[in-house]
Amino acid sequence: MNWKGLPLLIFGTSGISKETKTIVDEINQSNYENVYDFLGFISEQRKDIGKKVGKNVVVCSDENFGEYIECFPIIGIIIPIGTPEIKRNIYERICKYSNLVFPNIISPSARIMESSSIQIGMGNIICSGCILTTEIDIGDFNLVNLNSTIGHNVHIGNYNIINPLVSVSGGVEIHDEVLVGAGSSIKQGVILKSNSIVGMGAIIPKTVEENTIMICQAAHKK
Repeated sequence: MNWKGLPLLIFGTSGISKETKTIVDEINQSNYENVYDFLGFISEQRKDIGKKVGKNVVVCSDENFGEYIECFPIIGIIIPIGTPEIKRNIYERICKYSNLVFPNIISPSARIMESSSIQIGMGNIICSGCILTTEIDIGDFNLVNLNSTIGHNVHIGNYNIINPLVSVSGGVEIHDEVLVGAGSSIKQGVILKSNSIVGMGAIIPKTVEENTIMICQAAHKK
């Protein structure tokens, strides 16, 4: 049997899931042979199976996920969900299956300036137009959305959402399950602690504490 690429499923049917599929297409188109064989989307509800999502379909649901994947010796899973807690919950629910792999989905149009000094875990998504400079450490299951920039010596933990047009300056630390709003700017050396939220367009000049929402430099407890 001819190899068609790694069989691949994407969780969710919303906009970010559809956008992630376009990155998969972009990766396949930029290679001589397909890297991925996209099978379809995973919905929360079984009744959605067969439903069209763009040019593709929902092939399984949360309920019958284990049954669907059992015939594959190896299958790739992408979790592009835009809420950190939900992203983590999905992974913790499915990580028991030994045939799953979680590839990093990196747009060919993203610019990785010094790949030898950039460490990336698993299950991350880096979208079109992003720039990563040098000496960056990225954990697992992060989303770096369209046209965001990550400066030197940045540490990013797990299950973080960095929305479009975010500027992360050098030396920043982003812990776990942080949501960074579109168009925001994080000053050099700032720490965003776990489970914090940075509002859209905010300028962050100082540490954001755990369980805190920072909007235009004003902190609010969640």
